[in-house]
Amino acid sequence: MFARNSNASAASAPSEFRGTHVFNVTTYGKHRRLGAGIFIPSETFHIGSYAWSIRFYPGGHASEKYLSPDYVAVTLELMSKDVMVTVSYDMGLVDQATGACYFPIESEKAEFDTNPSW
Repeated sequence: MFARNSNASAASAPSEFRGTHVFNVTTYGKHRRLGAGIFIPSETFHIGSYAWSIRFYPGGHASEKYLSPDYVAVTLELMSKDVMVTVSYDMGLVDQATGACYFPIESEKAEFDTNPSW
């Protein structure tokens, strides 16, 4: 994942951080029947000065569009508070037996904002 601090001043270059995180779901068979919208969170991990977590939805996301027992969903969540960060990240499901990556996702840019809206 590549993270850039969006709050940097115009006179200085934004900070850039790179890092990786592996989230193993070893009991998928036990959790695959969980309802849509119910997630298993990863441990919080840090890249740069930001805290992140991955949410794995074995029963799919709560959105009607993706509601199916045949789909899982994975999202990235910014855990740090009162910050705005622009990131680029790649995500995929890896078969632990073969190392093959399925459904790789490459984001262009995504903005995460945990600043209060008031």
